[in-house]
Amino acid sequence: MKKLVKIVILICSLSTAAKASNTRHTFVLSSVVKAFCSFAKHFGPDETLTLKSSDPQAQALKDLIPSGSTPTEIEALFGLNKFSDAEFTSLVSANFDELNQLLTHRGFDIQLNKPTINEKSLGVVSILDVLIRWKRRGEESEPISYKGTNYPAFKLTRCKDARIYNLDGYPNPLIALDTDGDDTVYITIPDQPYSGFNLLNYTIGMVSGKNSPDYTYDSIVIPEVNLDELGDISYLLGMTPLTIKTEYVVTQALQQNKLAMNKDGVSAQSAVAIAMREMTSCCPEYYVPKIYTVDKSFVIAIFRKDSAIPYFTAYITPEFWGSPKDLVNPRKK
Repeated sequence: MKKLVKIVILICSLSTAAKASNTRHTFVLSSVVKAFCSFAKHFGPDETLTLKSSDPQAQALKDLIPSGSTPTEIEALFGLNKFSDAEFTSLVSANFDELNQLLTHRGFDIQLNKPTINEKSLGVVSILDVLIRWKRRGEESEPISYKGTNYPAFKLTRCKDARIYNLDGYPNPLIALDTDGDDTVYITIPDQPYSGFNLLNYTIGMVSGKNSPDYTYDSIVIPEVNLDELGDISYLLGMTPLTIKTEYVVTQALQQNKLAMNKDGVSAQSAVAIAMREMTSCCPEYYVPKIYTVDKSFVIAIFRKDSAIPYFTAYITPEFWGSPKDLVNPRKK
């Protein structure tokens, strides 16, 4: 019951930011939340975190994090406590060279500008790096044709590891792909483009909605994905994260998100770099097999087991359909 209440509160909160959503394809809130939790932990294990901002999107984030929550409570709310240290890396430092070197070493292009000498500033970097393998490996498929262009694709057989559901109020089926770990990957073709908090809201409603299994398809064909883009977390600029001991203001907010997907699985990566200045300083028997093909822009959401909030969401348009060079190590150029 508590989880259901949290989901309802979440959807209501996100609705307030509907008109302020950005236009990026990816929206990864988990790496942002992890950065703020790491910031609070930097000042001690008993610190709490309260976010202050007048920006509509930042307000939506603030509404998701109860004022005065501890980092442990926040991480549990967003399911971040289910990730290993290897999957989520964080670093808080006043040495911006150290932060930028970490980003470069992990294959990300974003870089923080160094603060002026007179500023008392802190930076934080959080990096999500998850490699997901399908429970049952897929196979290569005939390319998907979209507006005269062929795109590489892979095929998964519909069975207990790859399921299709019909959703009430949604125009197209929901695909649920099981993995060899604690993640489930959901895919659907939406009724319109979604971005920002609208995208997150859409995926939560998509997964939590009533559904019924669809046994009419024999297999699923999905485009391979090779996405690398800058996220838009500019709504964090000017936000004030308060702890018991300190008050800072966000002066830089950068994000880079990567998603690679093929017949082996999915690689989801997100890096957030935030700079803050201290405020005090300047099937049937006669069944005929059919194939369901994801041949239009699609939404993808990745949930960790027992989490109400996806840790990675994206709206994948054909410009990002393509074979990743190396799924295991997609940061390779």
